[in-house]
Order: sequence, then structure tokens, then C-alpha cells
Amino acid sequence: MIVREPTLEDAQSLYDCILPYADVSMQGKAVPVNPVVVMESLCNVIQANNFVKLMSEVDGEVTGLAFGYYGNSWWTAPDCGVDFFYTSKPGASRVLLQGMIDGFKQRGCGWMYAGAESAVSDTNTRLYENLFKKFGFRDIGGGRMILNLRGI
Repeated sequence: MIVREPTLEDAQSLYDCILPYADVSMQGKAVPVNPVVVMESLCNVIQANNFVKLMSEVDGEVTGLAFGYYGNSWWTAPDCGVDFFYTSKPGASRVLLQGMIDGFKQRGCGWMYAGAESAVSDTNTRLYENLFKKFGFRDIGGGRMILNLRGI
């Protein structure tokens, strides 16, 4: 499995991978998904400077996408968080999450936030919770998890 930062050339493959997911669970809201907005948003994130973004692939097939912001906060170090996390193959979750942690640490982030709630199913929510806990995240309620990057 290869994990790397996506480029604009990857946008169509990533779009094809996530559109069915977005259609089912656009942040848990029953709203029609506008394909143009999804593609524009994806391209904006790929080009953004204040995001860590990673994709995984096997034999040229996209198996996952994760991205998250980092920025200033009132803490002494910037905070960061996982905004989007999608995988379609076993093993992609672990390598993408480790890559996100490493990317945020390299940027001097202090606290990393992640949402464990999945709009797809309760089973997915439990899988996310277990994954984040394996990496040292603590549950802070409301489906939110937190990791002190300075402590690892």
C-alpha cells in the first residue's frame, strides 16, 4: 500500500472513490450531493496550505483519503483535526491515521481532534472509536476524540 499526498491529477480518482460515500452520508444530513461542489471542495483541499492530506492506493486503485486542518489557536501550539477520513480497504485506516499524526507533529501541532461518529452506521462509529483509541486518543464526549501530540 502506498500512502502519499494527493495532487490535482488525483482529483478525479479521489472523487470517484468518495462520491458514493458522500451521497450516503454527507455529514449525516439527508441532502442531495452536488457533484460540482464535491469536486471543487476536493480540489480546494488538495491545494490548501493549512491542511495535511493523504491518500492510499494499491496497484493504482484509491483505497483511502484523509485530510485535516491545522492552524492557530489560543493554545501555545496550533491545534489540528481530522476533517475527512474514508477508507475502502483493510489496513488503509491505520496507515492514513499514522500519516496524519506524523504530518501534524511535523507542523508543530499540539492537540489533534477527531470525530469518531460515522454517518454511515453505528458499526463504523465503533470502528473509528477503536482505531483512534489504539493510537492514544481519549474520548471527550459527543463523538469527539483528542490526542496530545506533544505527549507521544
